[in-house]
Amino acid sequence: MHKMQFYIHLMIFVFAITQASFSQVAWLTPENPPIDDTVTLTYNSNLGNGGLSGYDGEIHFHTGAITKKSIDGGDWKHIIGNWGKDDEQTRMTNIGNGLYKFSISSFYNLREDEDIQQLAFVFRSANGSMVGKTSNNEDFFLPVNGYYPPAKTEKIYDYNARRYITHF
Repeated sequence: MHKMQFYIHLMIFVFAITQASFSQVAWLTPENPPIDDTVTLTYNSNLGNGGLSGYDGEIHFHTGAITKKSIDGGDWKHIIGNWGKDDEQTRMTNIGNGLYKFSISSFYNLREDEDIQQLAFVFRSANGSMVGKTSNNEDFFLPVNGYYPPAKTEKIYDYNARRYITHF
């Protein structure tokens, strides 16, 4: 009986891991790479906010780097992409079933003294009228250089001082 329970738990665990790995919306391969590696960016247009789900046109991305000097996730550095333009530089390759990929190498023109922590992305239709973001309608932040972002906490606002106490 204990052996049977073990196998049932093992199967549930393997199923959960498999489902989690296939439910990613955007990811880099290899995961969390050094910034000087050539990496593949993959985007699943069927997931996230659903803004590009079922769209069969070309998908582009808007991107930037989050550095150690960035104030917050909105402070993108080295921004690439011309919003609303069919820009070949940011055009992704359709690999079927709502998946798109793009190979990145020496893309951001970074300086050697910059400490890059994450790459930020927003995906879009060629003309920019349709947008793919996270399920919370936020930009994507993919860690690089071995950086692991702190766990998100609820933003705390001090109403008396009229300022945020936390940034992320």
